[in-house]
Amino acid sequence: MIAPDIQMREFGLSESFFRQGNRNLIAYVLFCAFVIVAFAWYFLDFRVEEALIVVGRVSIVLVPILAIEAVLINRRLRKFKVLVYEDRIVKQCGKKQHILLWKDIAGVKTVHSKSGTIAQMTLYPKKPNRPMYLHGFTDMDDLAALIRESTSEGVVLGEKHHRLDWQNPIISLLV
Repeated sequence: MIAPDIQMREFGLSESFFRQGNRNLIAYVLFCAFVIVAFAWYFLDFRVEEALIVVGRVSIVLVPILAIEAVLINRRLRKFKVLVYEDRIVKQCGKKQHILLWKDIAGVKTVHSKSGTIAQMTLYPKKPNRPMYLHGFTDMDDLAALIRESTSEGVVLGEKHHRLDWQNPIISLLV
């Protein structure tokens, strides 16, 4: 474990990230329920009673599983945090850590949402390690400013702007 530094800033996942994720999960479940009803109705020769029995049996199994999964996923995600030190950035979830030293970062890509806020940042290391993806954290603008001022001069800074509102579950379902 790395010793704590005096000049450390911590960022956790935002509550809006959790609300958005739960809203997307509900939208996907409702879409899947509609598809299951349509297939059951079609394959049972459009007999409503038999289709409802099949959908009821599937729902008895799937609804509790999805409810338990949503609670477990949210509990695990609440442990995610980003720690910004003078010499490194650490993405941490429980005991697992992904550490990048500022001097080892070769590129930073910032993705802005349709509304203009920062939706995601990707930090690319010089060595062929895995990049660090940062999204959904509180104060993403402050985090981006800290990353920009902490990286060295030769770092490639890229920006991308979304034309679609990817936070909308209807758009993500259509795509």
